[in-house]
Amino acid sequence: MNPTATRDRASPGPPPTEVATRDEPDPGDGRYRQTRQGGDLLTGDGLDEAVTATSTVIHCATSNDRTDVTATRNLTEAALRAGRPHLIYVSIVGVDRVSLPYYRAKLESERLVEDSGLPWTVQRTTQFHDLVAWMSSVQRWLPATLLPSGDSRRRLPRLPAGGPPRSRARRRPDHLRAVPDGHGPVPGTARMSARSQLRAGLVFLTAAQFIVGGWALLSPRSFFDIPWVGMRMPYNAHLMMDYGAMSLATSVVLCVGAVTLRQTMIHTGLAVYLVFALPHLVIHLRLLHHLTPGQRVPLLTALTAAVVIPLVLLALTRRARQES
Repeated sequence: MNPTATRDRASPGPPPTEVATRDEPDPGDGRYRQTRQGGDLLTGDGLDEAVTATSTVIHCATSNDRTDVTATRNLTEAALRAGRPHLIYVSIVGVDRVSLPYYRAKLESERLVEDSGLPWTVQRTTQFHDLVAWMSSVQRWLPATLLPSGDSRRRLPRLPAGGPPRSRARRRPDHLRAVPDGHGPVPGTARMSARSQLRAGLVFLTAAQFIVGGWALLSPRSFFDIPWVGMRMPYNAHLMMDYGAMSLATSVVLCVGAVTLRQTMIHTGLAVYLVFALPHLVIHLRLLHHLTPGQRVPLLTALTAAVVIPLVLLALTRRARQES
């Protein structure tokens, strides 16, 4: 279960074994107490006991993979044997339009619920911010973040302190219903992470310029001895240290843009970088005869990337401004 749905419970049991909770009267004072019933959705062990004498079953469990289908099938079969309680299945908005394997499993689970013979409700709600945050964070050092193609724009809930938002139900005959899609009070899209992508790209360029500049300034000879730098030409310490200082200055401008994310600073930093990177690429294209074939490929790859990355970031800056 998502931790937001369970964080207010006093002492949650282990997710793989805790299947059901119910309120039962305490023999001592007559007050209702919450009791827990263990079981295993994947094997079916304990499910009959868990759903016995229940009027409503809320199915929120997930393994984030294809085993969700097995778990749902086992639960619906146990519920049928227990007297047909109302089954509420929590799904995700877009499972019928996005081709992610997990979404396909959720859609198949929905169909199992609808065809189970039980009174049912399917509640689709938007995916939590954690999903988009995770997809972006694992790619944070890339100049651009990859997201699912097609209808990847999602309404993401900003969850209140009390938990997920409640939805309005629309009844259908015989207690069978698919209620309206739920979402939080603040609509957003997966592109809300554009600022994070932009900052990651600027940080990458800042680090590259800082490392190269510091190396050339503090140890010009060792920097010059790199085959792609010296290219069998005469050594010039003054030239190397000047290049290092220039690279450090560029890293400062890029760093300010990464920290503030102000359009003017970002455009200035990327423009400064491109004014250097593009002529740098052209110059080396004219000097390839100084390198062996094995040295040319990595050099051209790095220098081309040094031009493409700031161009991508400039496009990302424009998109972020349009969305804001």
